[in-house]
Amino acid sequence: MQGKRILLLEDDHHLTGIVSEFLQNYGYEVTVTHTGKAFSDQLVSAQFDLIIMDLNLPDADGIELLCSMRQHHNMLVFIVSGRQGSTVRLDCFEKGADAYITKPFSLLELELQVRNALVRQDRYAQPDASSPQDAKAIHQYPLFDGWYVCTKTQSVQHNQDGEMSLTQGEYQLLLFLLRANGSVVTRDQIIEGLSESARLTCVESVNALIYRIRKKFIKHCGISPLVTVSGAGYRVGQKERS
Repeated sequence: MQGKRILLLEDDHHLTGIVSEFLQNYGYEVTVTHTGKAFSDQLVSAQFDLIIMDLNLPDADGIELLCSMRQHHNMLVFIVSGRQGSTVRLDCFEKGADAYITKPFSLLELELQVRNALVRQDRYAQPDASSPQDAKAIHQYPLFDGWYVCTKTQSVQHNQDGEMSLTQGEYQLLLFLLRANGSVVTRDQIIEGLSESARLTCVESVNALIYRIRKKFIKHCGISPLVTVSGAGYRVGQKERS
């Protein structure tokens, strides 16, 4: 995709050369880093649309780096790692990853996943023109006590109490539930609706995103608008406390 910037973190120099060249052939601007320090320096000095990162690094633990990065940055993050098993995948999702790809992997598949995620990200950044709301409200989905989701900034905001940042996956899932207008949305519906945009492919990834969203609401507001309907799914409605 022309003009989209990717930050690649991988300690295998041969692999980074192959991946970066492949993505550049599709029009991406790729910046390569091989250490956690170089990666962190790039995040400070430049802007990126998406990150592809390994977990095994010579000077840092990838999961800890992901957790630290998520405190300040909300761009899409794809984990590409040789670590397998549901535990590490779930841990990465809980720390803020948007996708988890195990090695070895298909370069074509990686590019398609990256492209779909970026296309959906751009699409979700646009207001829902089919909504009957007025020009101001079309960018705002009210939650509770003055808090609302802002589609322009892809965050949760309050006129007096500031802003709560969201990752792309968190934002897209919250907006997906809000657009259900209080109806219960099943996990299967979430996976089907967000499989391309938020890379949700299993119940574990849905649960991890719900957990992260609730955790942020509890931290910032003391309450969460996400309601679990036992045996059915989730909806946005009455406020749940910690």
